[in-house]
Amino acid sequence: IDTSSALCTVALLLEGRVLIRRTQTAKQAALSLLPMVEELLSESALPLSALDGIAIASGPGSFTGLRIGIGAVQGLSMAAQIPVIALSNLAVACHSAIKRSTCHAAIACFHARDKEVYFGAYAANTELGVVLVGAEQVAPITKLNFDRRLAATFKCWTGIGDAWSESVTLEKRLGLNVIESTLENE
Repeated sequence: IDTSSALCTVALLLEGRVLIRRTQTAKQAALSLLPMVEELLSESALPLSALDGIAIASGPGSFTGLRIGIGAVQGLSMAAQIPVIALSNLAVACHSAIKRSTCHAAIACFHARDKEVYFGAYAANTELGVVLVGAEQVAPITKLNFDRRLAATFKCWTGIGDAWSESVTLEKRLGLNVIESTLENE
């Protein structure tokens, strides 16, 4: 479940297939989230209690959207006695970027408000997919804290996120060259 952006997305992984529902109109999570969950479960002929767990996009993102999604997931989890896992949007973006790249490390950088960016650096990990390298941050590009020794640890970095439109400023602040970058989170 992802309510962190203007659109609400619900997906179900069932026997290797991914079924997805997404709102077509922005800011409809409060009205659409639970009906989309019900629709996917009905289509799959599954009761909620049959799920192994629920994953929720935990941000960064829209504060109101995150509250709606997390509240709904807490209710679903408690009602069906199933576990929840919170996934960082930055980690998910980096995992996706690394999978499409020859690099084993990625930096997600998305525009936030007030000339700030959401920032997180992740490295590939066989058990977990990716692991955080340093700390996730929200700050102006010129104030990002990044251990420059990491630039040497991972020879190849890929970038993902709309803030890579400012790649020269980012690379100078981070002390590394990103091999490739994707402006959108695909």
